[in-house]
Amino acid sequence: MSQVLPRGMHMDSTLNKNIAMYNDNVEKLCLEDDRLFYIRHRLLSQERSLYKPDRIHITPDAGVSLLVADVKRTLRHHEQSVTDTSRQHSSRSGQQTRPLRKTSRENTVTYMQSDRYAPPSRFSQAHRNPAPLLPWNQSPPAPQRRSHWNERQGSRWSEAQDKRHAIETLMNMMKDFLSH
Repeated sequence: MSQVLPRGMHMDSTLNKNIAMYNDNVEKLCLEDDRLFYIRHRLLSQERSLYKPDRIHITPDAGVSLLVADVKRTLRHHEQSVTDTSRQHSSRSGQQTRPLRKTSRENTVTYMQSDRYAPPSRFSQAHRNPAPLLPWNQSPPAPQRRSHWNERQGSRWSEAQDKRHAIETLMNMMKDFLSH
């Protein structure tokens, strides 16, 4: 489950209060259910240049790579915390010295900005293939040039293209995620 980011410039607005309550409820739900992960969008929330001038909407394809990075980091961090916990609780002979204890914040992931971040995966390394260059990892196409006589029509066409590109990218991401 994914964090919803605050909207606009007024953090005390009713919308932002509702978003905060929603995020709290979703985080609690994820802590109770081991099958759910709560994804905090730290990278996306810190990069404010991705937002349109209204500071509410993200530009159509700019935030996709950061969304994917946040999801991947969450899954890697969870796998790392699971393997680290199992190593700490097992003796050299491979037998557990004490039972594993679930913490209340086990499925909630926070990020450290560090170059030493090890990239483990939620899935075992034996089942993974090397990651191909996926469509959302590639740079977006260059914007099309418009002349002054079709500025209004061209901007609508460009916005529709951007939206379609963003939707196709998200669909490809979901299809790839579900196939692995």
